[in-house]
Amino acid sequence: MPLRGERLNKPTYAFLRSLGGGNVGDAWVGFHEIFERRVVQKRYSTIGLEDAVANGEPRLMRDITHAHVAEVLEAQFDPDMDRAITFVMPYYEGGSLGDAFDEGYVFSIHHSLKLT
Repeated sequence: MPLRGERLNKPTYAFLRSLGGGNVGDAWVGFHEIFERRVVQKRYSTIGLEDAVANGEPRLMRDITHAHVAEVLEAQFDPDMDRAITFVMPYYEGGSLGDAFDEGYVFSIHHSLKLT
């Protein structure tokens, strides 16, 4: 279940839809009621990972400042899943690079260089 916030009677996040899951995690689109913006919540399991590696993805993304890397707005130990972390990022329309590859989209050399 996605994060709702600390107050059960006044949740910070409204759940909008699931983005599905992968090998070690799940993702959801939500709405941050205070910031009035769509967000993505990503939860992943830390089972079998050392502490430094387990906390690595949200820490790494927090420390990178780049137009093509999503900002981490919040990260916390997941309240519903033991040994899992959920972090929150802004939601961007248009899908992902993975979606483009799955749909057979071919990037021009110029566009590829711009993305990298």
